[in-house]
Amino acid sequence: TNTVRQLLVLEALGFPPPDYAHASLILGSDRSKLSKRHGATSCGQFKDRGYLPDAMINYLALLGWNDGTDQEVYTRQEL
Repeated sequence: TNTVRQLLVLEALGFPPPDYAHASLILGSDRSKLSKRHGATSCGQFKDRGYLPDAMINYLALLGWNDGTDQEVYTRQEL
């Protein structure tokens, strides 16, 4: 990773280092690493199929995050 390089640049510029977090790897249905072309679909296609914007935001937020509870549906304000 380039985290060490980023920290060195920040130190050289006199900036405090940020808190880093790890995002879980997201896999496709074939268990391979998901890429931006993996079953590519545009946002407009989801809208045309009837997906609600809040449902998409909720789904995407939960792909690599959990607040430690069993809650599965969040409002935009909660996220």
